[in-house]
Amino acid sequence: MKTFLKIFAAVLVVTTFFIFFGGHLLFTSSNPYLTGVFCALVLSVLIYTFWCLSEKIDQLEKRLDALEQSSRKNP
Repeated sequence: MKTFLKIFAAVLVVTTFFIFFGGHLLFTSSNPYLTGVFCALVLSVLIYTFWCLSEKIDQLEKRLDALEQSSRKNP
């Protein structure tokens, strides 16, 4: 959960700067900052999902390496 909050905070800061420096022209809503928060939330969920998948892939690679080494020892 802490990782997600860190990612969300970073994306929120970047989105806020984007909106402040002219990005609000892309949004037609009455409150572009609220739209920016929503966009930051969606981007954070995507980034966090890929982050978790990357960690699982790393674990599987370690497990595969261990299995390969054990099969080399026992032919």
